[in-house]
Amino acid sequence: MPGLGSAGGKKPPASHSLAVDLADSRLLTAALESLRESGAKPTAIVHCAAMPDLTTCQEQLDLARKVNDQATGVLASFAQINNLRMIYLSTDTVFDGSTPGSGPGGLYDESDVPSPVNTYGATKLAGERHVAGLGPKGTSLRIALVYGRSLNASGALSAGGPAEPSASSARSASEKLLAAARAAVKARAGGDTAAHVKLFSDEYRTPVCVADICTAVSELLTMSNVPVLHLGGPERVSRFE
Repeated sequence: MPGLGSAGGKKPPASHSLAVDLADSRLLTAALESLRESGAKPTAIVHCAAMPDLTTCQEQLDLARKVNDQATGVLASFAQINNLRMIYLSTDTVFDGSTPGSGPGGLYDESDVPSPVNTYGATKLAGERHVAGLGPKGTSLRIALVYGRSLNASGALSAGGPAEPSASSARSASEKLLAAARAAVKARAGGDTAAHVKLFSDEYRTPVCVADICTAVSELLTMSNVPVLHLGGPERVSRFE
């Protein structure tokens, strides 16, 4: 990824950036073909992009389908044609949460049958089905609530160092919470005594650090025959907790 500098003192490998609108399958296909025709020889696709906001997905159903479902199908098709490994970051919200899973402590494990209750979960599950068609080369990595610094936040430098993410730029769970808390403090300072952060006490997740996800993806790239994998953190907590 250009602009990130070196890792571990080593010069980063040559890289190429290509901006693509995932909602346009035709342009995405053309972009992938241009990549292939350029002589580039990728060995894997790690598909991290999505339309992740639950409310936006409910309000823009067609767009959510295009981004989370159809674009994943285009990428999976490219992977299959070119014999590539593909890792697809999915979500724990493919489950409805209404009944306990079969894993320890009632947590969901990979053998449990998904049953999404919102558009985001349904479209991400549809994406999983495309990846399943790759057989041993495809993996759907279901991640839980992600915390940590996102790339944009850690790269946005100010005079005093990395800038804190705003409400509009925040991506991880912890960034969104901090941004909302700062906004509430600012509103209260402006006289809005009712301003506060609203959180769920009846939604339980297993928050996972973004660095651990990166490590897992790196390890999965060297493996095969892992159709679905759940990746959560060590604690089951409510959003409020």
